[in-house]
Amino acid sequence: MNNLTQRFISLGAFMMALSVSIGAFGAHALKASFD
Repeated sequence: MNNLTQRFISLGAFMMALSVSIGAFGAHALKASFD
């Protein structure tokens, strides 16, 4: 596996983790605002 592919995969994993954490935070904030 070459360097560019490795970087792309790590970036993708980072973006996925980021979107999951943002989604979880957003859902929590939305639930809190409706309470």
